[in-house]
Parts: sequence; structure tokens; C-alpha cells
Amino acid sequence: MPAILPVTLLSGLPGAGKTTLLRHLRNQSDGQRIGLIVNELRSVDIDAATGAAPDDVLVCLSPHDMQAAAAHFAQADFDALVVEPSGFSEPTGMVETFRTGLGQHARFDTLVTVLDAWNFYRDYFSRDTVAQRMASLGVPAGNDQRTVIDVLLDQVEFADVIVLNKCDLVNDQQRGILLGMLRALNPRADLIEATHGRVAAASVLGTGRFDPDATARSAGWMQLMRGSPVPETPAFGIRSFTWQARRPFHPMRFAQLIHEKWRGVLRSKGYFWLASRNGHIGEWEQGGAISRLRSGGHWWCFTREEEWPQEAGHLAHIRSRWDETWGDRRQELVFIGMGMDEAALKRRFDECLLTDEEMGFGESAWANLTDPLPAWHEDHDEGGHGDHPGDAPGPGRH
Repeated sequence: MPAILPVTLLSGLPGAGKTTLLRHLRNQSDGQRIGLIVNELRSVDIDAATGAAPDDVLVCLSPHDMQAAAAHFAQADFDALVVEPSGFSEPTGMVETFRTGLGQHARFDTLVTVLDAWNFYRDYFSRDTVAQRMASLGVPAGNDQRTVIDVLLDQVEFADVIVLNKCDLVNDQQRGILLGMLRALNPRADLIEATHGRVAAASVLGTGRFDPDATARSAGWMQLMRGSPVPETPAFGIRSFTWQARRPFHPMRFAQLIHEKWRGVLRSKGYFWLASRNGHIGEWEQGGAISRLRSGGHWWCFTREEEWPQEAGHLAHIRSRWDETWGDRRQELVFIGMGMDEAALKRRFDECLLTDEEMGFGESAWANLTDPLPAWHEDHDEGGHGDHPGDAPGPGRH
């Protein structure tokens, strides 16, 4: 029995193949005892699919339950734990919920996401809410207004290991595109190609890959924001770029831009500066067909310096982006995509900036510019930005 049991968190949308993967893990355990924790009652029938004895499966609905289960498996000489939450659970939330509940008996070791290669495009470009998708599967849906792409991106970008399952259902070119997309979305993750959920136990159990800081920073967009490149796949036109500027957007022109289709853009994220809301940070996020803009608080230049964070790293970060005229106000957006026209996209964003004449009106006049964008307190979804790679080869607050 290990002193502290390694825990694998197994995520993936319904139908990705998590149950099949679990079956193979147990069949090839080579004497290892693998405990299974589920967090929804209807998953208990997993033991019929895997052949697990009843004491191999426990249901945990709270951090307290998790701690009790970890203690049980540790004392019963188990070698590893696998936690399988519901298909629409987000790893970030699961880690936050259960990390304290693991207690002294276990530790998060590996965050694994299982993806369905055949249906990945459908899910990535879906506008479905979780409630709508659950209803289509015949599952009580409730009123979960998260979108499928929200969940999928969390599962992909916050993973230590990504298993691309059902690779037998796509051809070599399609598989190459998917792998290129995933490397760009999460450069840190180990990518494993699988058919029928067959993976080596050592690739998903006891890997030691989970690190709270490194895993949280593994998303490709975050690396780009930090100035680090992400892997590109020139053969399929998968690449990334950053766009920056030191003057604000005209609200009318920016509003028009976000309703246009950005050909080839799979993921975009960052901060923007809107002339009509001069003191507020705008946050932009887009994945697939869904995009959002919201307030990110106030720019530091509108905050008294004694209220700034005093930790040296934070101060250095603020000052590294400081401009003598505009402080930290800026445009800083990153893009990941396939077949993007970087020059055309940058030109469109440049056209949304205030002209020299408009800059000359002064900041007080900017507040009177016509602003059709929703109020900051609203989470506003837009559509039509990401471009399905069907145009290229591919399967159906500071």
C-alpha cells in the first residue's frame, strides 16, 4: 500500500469512452487494486460494466465523503484511486471541491480527460447548453446554463493527460488535425491516441503529472499571454498569434467586429480597452461558436498605488506592461486557430481603434461615443466567431 494513494480524476463528456477505459484499466491491473469513486448515484452501475466487486466502488457527494472514501481505500490496501465525476463536471471545480476532502490519505496525481475523436468537432462548435445536451440524452436536465464548449474547454485546458479515444473512427488526416488542435490548446498535456479506451495503466495512474500551479497554467492561450509560444502544426495550418495595441476601441466599430465571422479562429482570449468605458478592463473569451465579453475590474492606472498588490511578482508584472501615457490600458488578445489569415484579422482589429482625430477629442469626450454593447454586469454571449474546420479537411482583476 502506498503511503499516500495517487488519485486520477477522469473527465470527459458523456459518450467519450470513460467507462470502457476503466474496464481496460481493471483488466490489465496486474495485481494492482484500483478503487473507484463516483459522485452521482446513477454511476454506481459502473461495477456491472467493469466487473468490480461492490467494495471497489464508493459514491461520494461531498468533500467529507471523499475523505472517508480515501481513508477506506488506503486502509484496505488499494494501490490507486480513480474519481469519475459526471460527464459535465469541470476539472477545475472538482479539484477545488475535493482537494481538502482527500485529507492525509490521498493526493491528486493525474487529471485525465477522455475525448471522442469522432464527435469532437460537433461538441467544440456546439451552442448547446448542458441542460439541452442532457435532455437530448434522456437525462434529467435541470436548468444548467453552462454551455457544452465551456465544459469541454475546461476539460481540455486543465488536463495533465488527454486520451483521444475512438481514433479508429477518423482517418490519418483528421486525427492529425485533432492532435494539432489539442497540442495548441494544451501544450503541457501528454496526448495519448486510443481505440476502445485501451491505454496503458502507467500512462494515467500514478504519473505524478498533477501540479497545482503548472496544471492551472497549462492552457495554450495562457502561455501566449505570458509570451511563450505554443506548438504549431504547419501541415494543417494550425498556428497562433498575439495582437496588441496602445489605443482604445471605438465601441461601434468593435461591436460590429464581434458580430463578424473570424475565419479559422478556434480560441481567442484576452483584455481589451474600450474608449466609452475608459477606466474598465474588458475581458474577451471565445471558444468554438461561443464568445463572451465582460468587465475585468478597473485598470491599475485608475487605482491608487497603495491599493496595488505588494507582492514583488505582481508589481513587476504591472510595471512590465506600463506605458507613461496610458498606464496599463491596452489591447492584448491571443488567437489559436487553423487556416487563420493573421494579417487580415490584425487589420480588422486595427480598424476598430480610435483614429488620430478621435484620440484628439480627449478622454472626457470618449464617454459620449455611441456604445451599443451590453452593460458590463451582463454576461453577454455572441456567436459566429470560430470557424468550423469543415472548410479544411476534418470529420463530420487583473
